Amino acid sequence: MAWILPITAQAAEENLVPTKVTADRLTYSQEGNRAVFEGKVHVVRQDMELWADRIEIDLRPNGDDKSGASGPDMAFATTEGASRINRIIALGNVRMRRGQSEGKCRKATYLADKSMIILEGDPVLKEGDNTLQGKEIRIYINENRSEVIGNTKRPVEMIFVTPEKGAEKKK
Repeated sequence: MAWILPITAQAAEENLVPTKVTADRLTYSQEGNRAVFEGKVHVVRQDMELWADRIEIDLRPNGDDKSGASGPDMAFATTEGASRINRIIALGNVRMRRGQSEGKCRKATYLADKSMIILEGDPVLKEGDNTLQGKEIRIYINENRSEVIGNTKRPVEMIFVTPEKGAEKKK
């Protein structure tokens, strides 16, 4: 499944796209380099949407980019300048959609320094009629690969739909 999660900066600085976040409440601490959106959080970007009960964003001070990632993450403008994303955690009733792909879980974590997304809490990814689930799903953005981890209570399960044998000849 070609699933890449939200709020990752993949464009060069000259190709920035807006990200709109709505919520019942935002608490921002410039000193703590942290923003917390709570209550009916909805993130919209030109290529994706994300919903959650809560989103926590840990920021690096501007100029302290240790990720090695190219291009900007999402910046929070302040009177002192901007900070950069270090980690994003979406909690509670997490749903996401990008094109024909959609996913859900109880917790999604984006680690900027590793360009990695971790889905936990009964994660399920769907693309059309195809479904993938397990105990934990890890998405390595820069490597364009995924890893699904299962256990005895929640084994890895993949359902994919293929054409019926001989169906191509009938058309």
